[in-house]
Amino acid sequence: GFAFQHSLNAGDEAMRLYEVTTAVGHYEISRTLLNKNNSVADAESCLRLYTQLGLAYELEFHHRKAVTVYEEMQVQASIHESQKMELAALVVLCKILPLPYDSQNLEKAVALAMQAHSLAQTLEDMKAQAQIELSLARTHKFGDKQIESTLQHLRAAEGWARKAGVRDELGVVLLDLGVALLFFGQLAQARS
Repeated sequence: GFAFQHSLNAGDEAMRLYEVTTAVGHYEISRTLLNKNNSVADAESCLRLYTQLGLAYELEFHHRKAVTVYEEMQVQASIHESQKMELAALVVLCKILPLPYDSQNLEKAVALAMQAHSLAQTLEDMKAQAQIELSLARTHKFGDKQIESTLQHLRAAEGWARKAGVRDELGVVLLDLGVALLFFGQLAQARS
């Protein structure tokens, strides 16, 4: 435990200071310790490690590494029997997979979003439901350009974000919704 926790805290401090490369190094030490002995950390610490390490890789544009980290988080969720961690892993995966990077996999994003949607309903997690709907909108946006489906998912994401009271998520959704409405030729709605 101590070495794991120390490296995890050092990674968090590095992220707070925007030293992303340094944070990755600290998080990777914690990850190595965890992989050697799953009992060094509880579910909450594992969740923190994997979400922060995945985010750090995303910030460095190492999307394949981020996907690998998030998939490993799914395994840890099973080991720790944590539905919260499982949902977090599914949500971050269905958020990253539609994006136009080397890690893009639209079919997998949709499949994971369906799993995540069911679990989010069970856990009554409205923020996760908003994120899932946004990811589904993006599978259409970055996929086959089915604008109607994109708009439906964005409107659903907006509703969930408002219910959950998550302003940052709502801002992202409204930005995507405005762009989609402009694309669809609904300038008046996009302005509001």
